[in-house]
Amino acid sequence: MIQKTCLTTLLIFVLMSVVMLEVGYMKEKTIVPELTLEQKATDIQYFAKLVRDQYPFAEINVKIKRLHDIKSLEKIYLKKALATKNNEDFYEVFKEYLFEIQSSHGNIINEEMVNNLNGWAPRYFYGVSKKAISRVGYWSAIDKKLLDRWYAYSYLDTIYGNGKNYLLSDYHSQETNGKILPAGTVIEKINGVNTDDYVEAQSDKLHLNFDPVFHKLFLHEPVVMNPGNSPGWQVEFGLPDGTPYQTLISKRPPHNPAQSYPNTYCAELSEDVGYIRVFSFMDGEFTAKDFQTIKEFIEKAKGKYKKLIIDIRENIGGNPQAWMDSIMAPLIKKPLVYQDNVAIRRKMFAFGFKFFLYKLLGSHVPYNFTSPAYHCKKVEELSSWPGFDSKSWRFFRFTREIRPEKTLPFNGRIFLLTTTHCVSASEMFVTTVKKTGFATIVGMRTGGGAAALVTVPYFALPESGIVFRMDVDYVFNPDGKSNEINCTEPDIDLNPEFPPKSLKKNILMKDPWIKKVIAY
Repeated sequence: MIQKTCLTTLLIFVLMSVVMLEVGYMKEKTIVPELTLEQKATDIQYFAKLVRDQYPFAEINVKIKRLHDIKSLEKIYLKKALATKNNEDFYEVFKEYLFEIQSSHGNIINEEMVNNLNGWAPRYFYGVSKKAISRVGYWSAIDKKLLDRWYAYSYLDTIYGNGKNYLLSDYHSQETNGKILPAGTVIEKINGVNTDDYVEAQSDKLHLNFDPVFHKLFLHEPVVMNPGNSPGWQVEFGLPDGTPYQTLISKRPPHNPAQSYPNTYCAELSEDVGYIRVFSFMDGEFTAKDFQTIKEFIEKAKGKYKKLIIDIRENIGGNPQAWMDSIMAPLIKKPLVYQDNVAIRRKMFAFGFKFFLYKLLGSHVPYNFTSPAYHCKKVEELSSWPGFDSKSWRFFRFTREIRPEKTLPFNGRIFLLTTTHCVSASEMFVTTVKKTGFATIVGMRTGGGAAALVTVPYFALPESGIVFRMDVDYVFNPDGKSNEINCTEPDIDLNPEFPPKSLKKNILMKDPWIKKVIAY
């Protein structure tokens, strides 16, 4: 045991030394020569095989979401790739292909990711080549131009709920000639196409949510694809009184306002209600900083809060260790034990887990969800799972135990606010809350994308060197159904709302969901 620990420590030291030596190399921008037809075909066929062998949702995408089957996609995108005239066109085709499989974490790695820890994780834990890493800057520059061509923005404030897209707030513009389209107005058609069909047609440009109740794909903001030379979109509405109305909805300039609040924000809403907003589950030093913010807030209250609202609306994830250690452990009085169940394609272990560092370093590998850092106490391999072929899949059950640590003076009831934007590590938080009863879940069904075995792997196309991620975990909900499809239902289901843009107390107190919790 001592020898193994020493060997592990030595390997980590050597690894970090190599990383420091190669940082400069990884930040270089390499010009990629124009790909030949043979190289383009090789890349598309490589990705198609990767999807066949490792992607867990190929079958349910066809059966449940009614998307293209993977054999058809391979033929379609091989033909498209061979028709491309240059690298920019090829990049666009591959990005469309990656979107088409609708992987929750399916994304192409950009320069920003290379410049932080996740930049070298592909290199050393997943075997992505130096060549591929050095080309990230080249492909990122192409991607920026592509985003401008693909997407545009409207002034509509829309949301999806109960099977329809509708206005969340009143809308009027020069095009409506002063007429006000009231909140609740339904978006019936976009550019002459039924909204549902219009959304489904964007499966090669956007990750689409799935509504398991109405069995349909949806977007909260369907008016988002660039209309080209047109000044906007022709949108047909259904007013609340049933009257139809059609008008041009103009494009607006893009804007990305900087977040004016810290990652974790706390406020006292009343003498006995506390409020914590967490924008993302950031790891490392940020986890410690977030915990300190929560600690100071709860300790200052000296146990007077009867209710604590934890608001993770639009929190799209991060590292689950953040919520385990900075939220759950300090707010519980006794250990919480729960299980995660997951299926992995057998061929993933022939390819994805061939990386020797994962096998050698074991629980010391960053983001290995079977490690003690993620409170994993027991790993079991199951022989079967209903509806799955054990010849093609392996099944695992992970037992986790979160114990009280750095306990804070709170004895009230916790309410967790969720929306469909809660995905990835946020989804994992909500599923854990559901399993353990840590809090009452309030709001909307989440967005899925939970993992259980390991963080989403990195891959690289062999010829172009485009680096990307793709899900490999098929996580099951407690009822045995797919988390990717069914996500997590709230305990208290509310009408769809987005969180307030301001966190001023008077604004928060007007929020319908917060008012519901206070009155509950």
